[in-house]
Amino acid sequence: MTEWKPDIQRYGEPLYLALIRALHDDIERGQLPPDYRLPTQRELAEALHIAVGTVTRAYAEAERRGLIRSEGRRGTFVGGARTSRSMLASLVKDRPDAIDLSKNHPSYELDPDLGSALRELSRSREVRHLLEYPPTAGLAHHRAAGARWLESMGAPTDAGSVFITAGAQHALSVILAAESNRGDMICTDEFTYLGVRAIAQQYDLQVTGLPVDEHGLSPAAFESACRQHRVRILYCMPTISNPTNRVMDRDRRQEIASVASRYDVTVIEDEIMRPLVPERLGYIAEYVPDRTYLVVSTSKAIAAGLRVGFVQAPAGARQRMTESLTASCIGIPALTVELCVRWLEDGTAQRVIDARRSDVSARHDVAARVLEGFTAHRHPSSYHCWLELPDGWTSVRLAMEAQSRGVIVAPGEVFAVDSKPPYEAVRVSVISPTTGQLEEGLGILTGLLRGAIARQLPTV
Repeated sequence: MTEWKPDIQRYGEPLYLALIRALHDDIERGQLPPDYRLPTQRELAEALHIAVGTVTRAYAEAERRGLIRSEGRRGTFVGGARTSRSMLASLVKDRPDAIDLSKNHPSYELDPDLGSALRELSRSREVRHLLEYPPTAGLAHHRAAGARWLESMGAPTDAGSVFITAGAQHALSVILAAESNRGDMICTDEFTYLGVRAIAQQYDLQVTGLPVDEHGLSPAAFESACRQHRVRILYCMPTISNPTNRVMDRDRRQEIASVASRYDVTVIEDEIMRPLVPERLGYIAEYVPDRTYLVVSTSKAIAAGLRVGFVQAPAGARQRMTESLTASCIGIPALTVELCVRWLEDGTAQRVIDARRSDVSARHDVAARVLEGFTAHRHPSSYHCWLELPDGWTSVRLAMEAQSRGVIVAPGEVFAVDSKPPYEAVRVSVISPTTGQLEEGLGILTGLLRGAIARQLPTV
């Protein structure tokens, strides 16, 4: 018989949510160490004078979040506080039985025609050479094509500065491996891309979240952090940040660059959404090219499964990038990159990008109508909305209540750098299988938030 008996009344939430919160808090404080055997569902229900079904529901959700694990007859054990890596994994799981508004990927229906591209490639005289080991940074003509793509988006560069990676996530891993040491500090937005936090955790790096305003990351907060700490790296998404959809204007990019220059901070400028934005907004790399890595990728704009990224690296960092890429994967498969380059050069990529812009803009029209009256940060080229929640809601509670009604959203808590989010919000994808399902899913969310279906909430 285990002794854990939390005070769940103090949370002021539905009992199953309060029980999950108590698990999380006691794990964070060390009161429930890893591998601690928890009470059985019946034991805990009797101790707290609540229904067994309430404990069952709480344990199931806590296990989904990675807080605990069930080992059958052996019992239920603390699995350690949820990590950035486990949270990232939870966002990429397939959930075919629900309207999934948690994903931030392009519509697969608009992907290029792979069959015809492969048939054409198979007729090339040089196709057999694509199975040879490529140079670490990529084949010369592939790097040149990447440089031309960057130039078309207003980022002049040369092929010698371009390195090819297996998508943006791989690029971030390679750059952090090249530029950081254990214990170094990284600054990001207060809500940031979960993938970079997962890599930082893997490399044992400190991550500090900085406040943002309507123009993005605050230069004053960035400078304050640099004064107080030895900041090694700034990671930012200046164009359509994930998850908040903020966009830095040219002046803000220059201000951020100025602070980075004064305090000798390396900048990772993640511009994965830039190909979808026609406006010329400038780049941080324009102002501090000697300390900025500019990252673009095909994943959001052309096809998610291509896994091709292009990194414009500072001149002084090329050897470090080469060494880091070699340690990571030796070289990116040339066959995949060749497909990408052909699509970039024959106009296929631009046609796909144009179609994606049109599609997502139409979906935002639906979202704007259904979410009218709520604070939803949108961008016509973004694949999601950032929906701020009314008082009385937490992102986790809304996500759980929505999931019980067949709608999946990404709670803002998973993107918050600090354990307590600065405010409550959820990321809501507009790329659902159909616009009808998008409207239905958003309708369920707004019904919950307005209390229109509050009477249907389960009593626990």
